[in-house]
Amino acid sequence: AEHTRAEVVCTACPYCSIMIDDGIKETGREEKLTTVDVAQLVVQAMDTSGK
Repeated sequence: AEHTRAEVVCTACPYCSIMIDDGIKETGREEKLTTVDVAQLVVQAMDTSGK
C-alpha cells in the first residue's frame, strides 16, 4: 500500500482486517494508513448528509 500511496486498505474479512491493522501498527503507519470494512466504505460513499 505504501508504494501506491494508498490511505485506506479495504477488506471484507474480519480476520484480515485485524492482521492488516496489526501490520500497520507494527510499522508505525497509523497516521498514514487505515483499514476499513467494505460495508463501511459503501456507507461512506453513499453518505448524503452533506447535501
